[in-house]
Amino acid sequence: MKKNVLVAGLGKTGKGAVEALKKQNEYSVYVYDDKLKDESIDMADLDGDLKFEFCIKSPGIKPDSPLVKKLEEKNIRIISDVEYFQEISACKNFIGVTGTNGKTTCVELITSILSKKKKTYLVGNVGESVFSAMDAQKDDWVVCELSSFQLEYTEHLRPKIALITNITKDHIDWHKNFENYKNAKYKIFQNMKNGDYLILNGEDAILSMIYTKKCGVYYFAKRDLGLPGVFVVKKDIIFRSFDFAEEKIMTTDEIKIPGGHNVENVLACVMVALAAGIDKQTIREAVSEFEGVEHRIEFVKDNGVKYYNDSKGTNPDSTIKALESFNSPIILLAGGYDKNSDFDLMMNSARGKVKKMLLMGATKNKLAQAAENAQIDYEFVENMQEAVKRAKELAKEGEIVLLSPACASWDMYKSYEERGKDFKDIVNKVV
Repeated sequence: MKKNVLVAGLGKTGKGAVEALKKQNEYSVYVYDDKLKDESIDMADLDGDLKFEFCIKSPGIKPDSPLVKKLEEKNIRIISDVEYFQEISACKNFIGVTGTNGKTTCVELITSILSKKKKTYLVGNVGESVFSAMDAQKDDWVVCELSSFQLEYTEHLRPKIALITNITKDHIDWHKNFENYKNAKYKIFQNMKNGDYLILNGEDAILSMIYTKKCGVYYFAKRDLGLPGVFVVKKDIIFRSFDFAEEKIMTTDEIKIPGGHNVENVLACVMVALAAGIDKQTIREAVSEFEGVEHRIEFVKDNGVKYYNDSKGTNPDSTIKALESFNSPIILLAGGYDKNSDFDLMMNSARGKVKKMLLMGATKNKLAQAAENAQIDYEFVENMQEAVKRAKELAKEGEIVLLSPACASWDMYKSYEERGKDFKDIVNKVV
């Protein structure tokens, strides 16, 4: 008799899970999604005779939701999509990438490097369901962007290579406090063993405190830390092995994507590629060809004023990094859904760089108060259309108009991608 399995949430993750479970032919698959009443079981069914072996929960469902509380009351095992994928996948070369910022740029670049030599699948929080890699064979590579939401519900996840780009406060609305958020990120390496590699940002105050003997640990940094890993010495990117032999890989001048934070991203990806056995010439070619990712400090238009789309700037630290990428005065478009973020550090970075902030969305008053405290000029705007039009009036030749909201998009848009596309469409029509 087939056992019952529940898939919670029928978005991209949930649909992929349903398809994968049905192919296993071991389970009767039930779906819970409060937006799809006809296809979904009811909460009341969970109090009935239905017994579930486990539940695959979509990342968007919060831990304090009524559904999760009910499942926990019933002692039903709750796991993420990536946990189940690893349980059934033939592929042993799984690269997990997490962190507060830089994840998407890193998974895109890692995939660009690896795919020059190996069959590589790009999945996870970046857009494609992890189950789109079900055809991956033992020697193929799966590169997976992992959010804290996914990692929270993993038990046995074991990447061959794990990368943590950085950790700063984010998603406090979801995790309730920073310690919970950090611990979710740390689950990426809790099951790693000898022969696996953990790659950490050596200049991150939190990550530099991690100590583990379970697996090999490499570091990356824009200065030489004297440790095994990838570092910048003058303009040379060098690799130092565990026996402290050194090798030059390339120079920072060969990196096309702007910003000091992207130098860090490249260093991280170089280290991942080396750990995966890719030769330095292939790495150098792929890095020098890489032009960045949509919605990450993406150049949009230049009419004397340059317009940039950084819609993926969904937290203050990400916006700080975007601001640090420019030397010209900036008109900053910011605001959106409130994740209980603190904007004070961002305002410290903005002071002296930002000519004016144009604030919108649910956080506009909170941002305005932080801007006032930092003595930064601001105006309220109702929507993206008004923001772009006003930015065009304010910006002078040689200046920058930057969309980097420091907030999620969910109050005004379905996703940061939709927000970024709207900004680009309006710029191309109005400017």
